[in-house]
Amino acid sequence: MGPSKMLASTARNLLGFPEKEKGRYNVWRTEITEFVAQNNIENQTQAGAEKWAEVRDFAISHRYARGYKAGYTKGKNSSTLQEALTTIPANIRVKESKK
Repeated sequence: MGPSKMLASTARNLLGFPEKEKGRYNVWRTEITEFVAQNNIENQTQAGAEKWAEVRDFAISHRYARGYKAGYTKGKNSSTLQEALTTIPANIRVKESKK
């Protein structure tokens, strides 16, 4: 899967993190950031397909997002959820690299 054209705000909403509920999203995002850092992942290209799949699996299995796990693997919205889970970690790494 190549770079996503989905906006991070759209991806957040699709994954159940509306703009007004930042607390849960911030915890989720922080834990994804830690996972990515612990695994020395710089970006999707550097990580490769297998490592990037691990990032997406970690994100969708997180306690705040796992309600979407069944829809992520199959169903009419699975490709949209998969794109959302490519958008968010990529967006996180971009923001972390600017710090």
